[in-house]
Amino acid sequence: MIEQTTLRTPECMLGHFPKIFEQGLPDDRGNKFYETDLLFSPEAQKTAEYARLKQAMADCAKAEWKDKVPSGLRSAIRPAGEKRREKDNTQYYPDDQFAGWTLMRVKSKNRPQVVNAQVQEITDETEIYGGCVVRVSVHPYAYQVKGNAGISFGLNNIQKLRDGEPLAGGSRTRAADDFEPVGDASGADVDSMFAD
Repeated sequence: MIEQTTLRTPECMLGHFPKIFEQGLPDDRGNKFYETDLLFSPEAQKTAEYARLKQAMADCAKAEWKDKVPSGLRSAIRPAGEKRREKDNTQYYPDDQFAGWTLMRVKSKNRPQVVNAQVQEITDETEIYGGCVVRVSVHPYAYQVKGNAGISFGLNNIQKLRDGEPLAGGSRTRAADDFEPVGDASGADVDSMFAD
């Protein structure tokens, strides 16, 4: 059995519609996962943590297949612009905003722990959204399914470092930010809110 290696990403951005507090839709085999895209800026790609992710993919492939690494091995890390929507083939992460960025999809059947910069648990789901800045602990693994072989990364845990610019459609507002108190809790002022 190959020993699992745990790595930490450099600072990165959560992609569109992260499924962190609940599992996403089942895949074609009925499996459901907690999952998200991680987006790495050109600066993040220059870090030692990013280099370790790349090296871990090579090490994992050698450990899994020895000297018989399959040709056309799929990489866990690819240009962000390659991810496209099925319905119209448009880019999830358009080149005008994400030129030079890379993408890594991570997933797990187990719910990740989510903490803030002080390593305190985050339970408010609105704190985690597409566009926030995080670092993530991951582990590489090899797969070979239906003739496709590659290296991917499993999702362990997430640390939110700070807020970022929300990606379009990728975040929810907080109720406390959308509304202000009206009347009292008993509803005694309700009639005054409506004209006769």
